[in-house]
Amino acid sequence: MHTRHYRYPEVLLGFKYSTRIDLWSFACICFELATGDVLFDPHSGDNYDKDEDHVVLMMELLGVMPRKIALGGHHSREFFNKHGDFR
Repeated sequence: MHTRHYRYPEVLLGFKYSTRIDLWSFACICFELATGDVLFDPHSGDNYDKDEDHVVLMMELLGVMPRKIALGGHHSREFFNKHGDFR
């Protein structure tokens, strides 16, 4: 399992993933080394948990989650409605 800050979107959604998760983590680490900031630093709140915040942070930076990924994971329904919109 990857450190939370470096988790690939597909891991959070329970979608099938491959070795690309290592490249994602590497890119997050490179950003951190170059800027001194963590790219994604999710927190929980009264009405949401860290995973929800993490997905939102990714979407704020990268845009709308591709429909195939948004709807294809084991945990997708926790985050997205049947149209692929964030709940």
